[in-house]
Amino acid sequence: MKFDKLYLILAVGALSVVPTIAAETAAPAAPAAKAEEVKAEAPQADIWSKIPEVVATVDGKPVTKAELIANIKSQMPNGEIPPQVTAEMIAEAAPEMVEAMVNDRLVEAEFQAHKPTLTKEEARKFMLSEFDALPPQQLAMMKQMLSAQKLTPEQFVDKQLEKPGTIAQLEKLAFAKNVIFKGCDVSDEEAKKFYDAHVNEFPEVIGASHILVLVKPNAPEAERKAALDKINRIAEEVKKDPAAFAEIAKKESACPSKTQGGKLGKFPRGQMDPEFEKAAFALKPGEISGVVKTRFGYHIIRCDEPAKRVTFEMAKGDLKQMLAQPKRENAQRAYLENLQKQHKVVILVKAPALPPAPEQAAPAAPAPAPAPAAK
Repeated sequence: MKFDKLYLILAVGALSVVPTIAAETAAPAAPAAKAEEVKAEAPQADIWSKIPEVVATVDGKPVTKAELIANIKSQMPNGEIPPQVTAEMIAEAAPEMVEAMVNDRLVEAEFQAHKPTLTKEEARKFMLSEFDALPPQQLAMMKQMLSAQKLTPEQFVDKQLEKPGTIAQLEKLAFAKNVIFKGCDVSDEEAKKFYDAHVNEFPEVIGASHILVLVKPNAPEAERKAALDKINRIAEEVKKDPAAFAEIAKKESACPSKTQGGKLGKFPRGQMDPEFEKAAFALKPGEISGVVKTRFGYHIIRCDEPAKRVTFEMAKGDLKQMLAQPKRENAQRAYLENLQKQHKVVILVKAPALPPAPEQAAPAAPAPAPAPAAK
């Protein structure tokens, strides 16, 4: 159970090895090849040769090299180790791979023993709460993406819950949150204290919309001219009827934001193309730019909200996530250390010793002083 990755997925998203025994049938002998045509293939190197037969013990019971190999292969495409992997590479990574395998087994066993059982309605409420806990910018982006698919968050969650395995994933997420990462949440007060101490480090943000006519930097001259003619025509339309900006964007813009009438939402300095940013931050609220050229093509930009420094409310969600991360890492480390101690885990593979540093040549002895000249 790879619980450390659970917070990266909002629950939306065993290799079976079946041995086959080939019947041994006698085949007719192949004619002897000429000596010069025979090319002996080099035997394939055993990349596991540096790994001991027992790689760890858990509760005094051995964890074998065969189990490690099966675990690693189960994570590879088609169950195959890439041909460029060497015995030295395996030996160097083995301690970490063994410990990760043991940890996964221990946590999976704990999960099976203490896992929460969610009804469909409980899973729905839990998933929606995780959705709402996203930082405002991420939440707005998710809602925008769902809106393009004509889905509300509730409809999206209901669709996910129809998929097999979603509730099982949510149960793992709930276990991680309530057991492994218990007490790692960051309060508003903690986040505000951090914000106040670093307020000058938060950038200015602006709200803007745009209309884009795409053209590649290396596009032929005729294509560039056609794009410029188009954006100039659009600029004239907007100039005649500024209130129609959103409708014109929906009809003419090449940016996905067209579904929102060209709205890009709020963005800080340093996030957009430099030419776009320069033009956007120079606008007053409600003001519409002329044609702005960037590496993406030609834009017409409207300022929706004036530039202002990121407020605490705007930053709170991201801040709480950032401040919670080291808490979760420490909690995870302590949880695993405790599990290993309870189950008397001993890792029996060691990383190869680093080669000794090259010896520096001793400095040459100074040349003897010349003897004084005889008188």
